[in-house]
Amino acid sequence: MGEGFRLDDLKDPERLKFLIVKYAKTEAFKVWGGFTLVAFIVFMLFSSGDFSFLLTLSSLVSVFSFVMVALKIETGRSCKGVSLRMMECYLAIFLFRLFAIVPFEGYLPFDKSGDWFYQTCEALGLCLAGVMVYFAGSATPPLTTPALTTSSTTGWRWAQTHTSHFLAAQALAKIMSFIFWASSFNELSNPNHSIKAFVGNWVVCTQLVQLLVMGDFIYHYIRCIRQGIPVSQLLCSDNV
Repeated sequence: MGEGFRLDDLKDPERLKFLIVKYAKTEAFKVWGGFTLVAFIVFMLFSSGDFSFLLTLSSLVSVFSFVMVALKIETGRSCKGVSLRMMECYLAIFLFRLFAIVPFEGYLPFDKSGDWFYQTCEALGLCLAGVMVYFAGSATPPLTTPALTTSSTTGWRWAQTHTSHFLAAQALAKIMSFIFWASSFNELSNPNHSIKAFVGNWVVCTQLVQLLVMGDFIYHYIRCIRQGIPVSQLLCSDNV
């Protein structure tokens, strides 16, 4: 097991330098470092700096996770680690979200990115999810296994590295989305309508439920990154 990061390391320049070099060589650093650069460019080019850009950023993170998996499938010529059922669920999510944001401006960011970029991200996510469903469904046999797999001999739970990063990106997207809606859910509600008066509350509750479901994974993913444990082994019995 790798040695993790501690706050005391900030007081030791040599130790801090060692950790920076160590983490810079990890796949997680390359993945998230690349995304951070892309997100910064998108913010500079397509955003007006409004807080609601957070919703666009959430969509961008989600699409980034699908691009990452698509590239892994293309380079590895394999759909291993991709769950058909999970991708079908995401396909439905993107589809219904587009049904909501295209005709109704109330669900769009006030930021300039809400003019077209946010919708484009969601449409791209739908297309990528559709591609994932096609390839996973074309595999022999179809990949209906869950994203996290339990070994029959050791009882360890493991995941493909790209699957772990995919789920982590989805978790981050949901955190951003929750922060946005938790701060602006009142704008969705109509106090003069018996049902619409609680629309904002429903949205926040559904976002919160998703975070609670992924809470255990988020904890172990961050723990793996801090301690230098391969994320493919994030739920191995020796690491929990």
